[in-house]
Amino acid sequence: MNEEQIRTFLSIIKRGSFSAAAQEMFMSQPAVTHRVKTLEEELGVPLFVRDNARAVLTPAGQVFLKEAQSLENAFRRAHASVSPFSQGSILRIGFPSIMMLGECRAFFAVMKLAGLSDNLTLHSVLLENPSQNLQKLLSGDVDLVFSDIDPVVYNASQFNKRILFHCTAYACVHKDHRWASLQQIPVHSLQEETVFRYRDSTHFSAQFSSLLREFPLMKTTKEFDTITQALAMLTAREGVVITNGKWTSSSSHVYLPLAPDISMRIGVIWLKKRSSSALRLLVDRIGELPGDIWRI
Repeated sequence: MNEEQIRTFLSIIKRGSFSAAAQEMFMSQPAVTHRVKTLEEELGVPLFVRDNARAVLTPAGQVFLKEAQSLENAFRRAHASVSPFSQGSILRIGFPSIMMLGECRAFFAVMKLAGLSDNLTLHSVLLENPSQNLQKLLSGDVDLVFSDIDPVVYNASQFNKRILFHCTAYACVHKDHRWASLQQIPVHSLQEETVFRYRDSTHFSAQFSSLLREFPLMKTTKEFDTITQALAMLTAREGVVITNGKWTSSSSHVYLPLAPDISMRIGVIWLKKRSSSALRLLVDRIGELPGDIWRI
């Protein structure tokens, strides 16, 4: 028998069912069932009563429960005893595209924190689909993500979250547009313009869509597949693209902040179950970075 089998057995007892244990351990229910089956085959006895909505131990399972708890404690002590000799920790961090574009310094600032410990190495993963960012956490592809997706859409109890900054919404116009010389653009002024929208599944897009419903803007909205297409259609006479950052440094475009501020909250999110000393250290150091680092 191994540590995974023992952890799975005890999780079923703790949570009350195979399905609840699968959710807690971020596994499929068939995978949990398979672990229990192999454990029972090794022991030569059934541990659970079958055909029951809740996990009910057999007499053999009740006897084995005490042994399993002792084994779990032994595994925990074994890990603790060798931790001082660890050769280092590798943390995988997921970044949305916006943090690696334009004038944003946040990505580079975080990567420099790889030097905060001789035993800590950071690996970056570019997240192309914001709606699946938290799925990357659940699958173990990343240990921590920067995301504008609120974990409440999943199961908030599974996640730790720390909000770092608010990202200003920008209106991008042609350099010869009548607004190009302004310091900022009032939201109500958007009623005078055609808004060029692009496919975007982030929380920012949802916020802006809500704003559009408050004003009679939909009849003057044009849709594009990508932000590149939308920006290419800007002219001196027509069009404004609302973005959550300065996506391009083109000499033909001007980015102006919207007023009042339409902000998108960006935060660091990680799984509570996978918290580690290295991860907590990194998160604390990220939170100490100057606020202007995070302003896109």
